[in-house]
Amino acid sequence: MPPGITRECRLTVEAEPWLMQDGVMTRMCRGELAVREITANGRHLGQYTPVAGGMTLLAAGSGQVPPLWSHETGISGKNSDAAVPGLDTELFYEATGLGAPWRMLRNFLVLPEHRYAARLNPPHAAIAPEGNKGYADVLHVVEGMVQAAWLSIAQEAEHASAGITAVADAVRCWRLHAAGFIRFGAERGKGPWHVVLRRSWSDPRLLRFDGQAVDERGRVFLTLHHLEFDRRDHGPTAP
Repeated sequence: MPPGITRECRLTVEAEPWLMQDGVMTRMCRGELAVREITANGRHLGQYTPVAGGMTLLAAGSGQVPPLWSHETGISGKNSDAAVPGLDTELFYEATGLGAPWRMLRNFLVLPEHRYAARLNPPHAAIAPEGNKGYADVLHVVEGMVQAAWLSIAQEAEHASAGITAVADAVRCWRLHAAGFIRFGAERGKGPWHVVLRRSWSDPRLLRFDGQAVDERGRVFLTLHHLEFDRRDHGPTAP
């Protein structure tokens, strides 16, 4: 771009209605970043082109967190002796193109009864005062659970262990569609933290997961209900 030419950007955020499920309020918010097109000589056009988009979940304040599975406290919980190593996390991150700050999981394990567990790396140090950044830890844990769900999807895909291309193809077939609600507590240890997921529904078009996060004392401090993925269509008739 020639010197002195700037690009205008437009960020659009749309908040969907609050939903009440089991006494917990949750809303989905979608965002899109678009840039204004320019001509070859730097004149602005009236057209904007999307370059990035995403979705986040807003939850209510902290409160009581009933465990989804009181016996499932992470890698050392029930059925841990039957756990087997799952898909290599570094292979998964290379396949999905996530950079170092987003590589949150390690020691991904496959447990009986469609359960999965992983160790969650601690969040990066924040510059905000302790009292003003509590929400950041919650976002970090939720993102870790979403990544664990993606890992389990790749894990169960045919030929996923064949390499980066196979993992990327497996992930590309699914889309994060929705999440039911989030509960999180004010008390949690410094780590290490673990996330435990269970696949509660599976058919050719829909996958659903529930999950909980556990601190080093075995306390469940966050639960995520009904994390849903739907199948993408990649055939010749896909829109």
